[in-house]
Amino acid sequence: MKIFLIFLVLSNSNYAVAESVIVYGDGFSIGVKIPNGWDCSCDGKEAAKIGANAILFEKGKEWRKADSIIFLRVNSAKDDIVEKDLKADIQNYKKEHPGVQVKSFKMTHPNYKIASALFVIPKKSYEYVTYVVPNPFPKMNISSAMNVQKRQASPVEITAYREVTNSLSWLGTTTKK
Repeated sequence: MKIFLIFLVLSNSNYAVAESVIVYGDGFSIGVKIPNGWDCSCDGKEAAKIGANAILFEKGKEWRKADSIIFLRVNSAKDDIVEKDLKADIQNYKKEHPGVQVKSFKMTHPNYKIASALFVIPKKSYEYVTYVVPNPFPKMNISSAMNVQKRQASPVEITAYREVTNSLSWLGTTTKK
């Protein structure tokens, strides 16, 4: 899988720096905003190690040692019913992690349909999961997930996760060269 990045930095001397990236992969390109205080490992190599296309984590930490990580993955999809994708994810999670608790977690996106949930493995991890389906439907969806070890996400982490997920933008499909 080849992933190329273009970093865009928007700045003004009166405002904090906001950073966005365009992630290119096999058959897609997406845009995402990186929250202030966070970094992105989007080189393809590191993200691919966890089956993702991009990994976001707090600045000053290695992503593998971060308290929380946000990861993004573009998935092929037969239809635009993200609730079905989330339901399948819940079933798989329950098989892999007996005793997992699935809780409601409300998310919104300004332009796309979404479905979300919170997976809790008590005393082990909290994983916030959101499926986003671009419009018009490109036969792909984007999964955005934040994993926090041993505790619920802090308000700052939830804000960062919402900012990342709300910023997701489908830029188009691409063909392999």
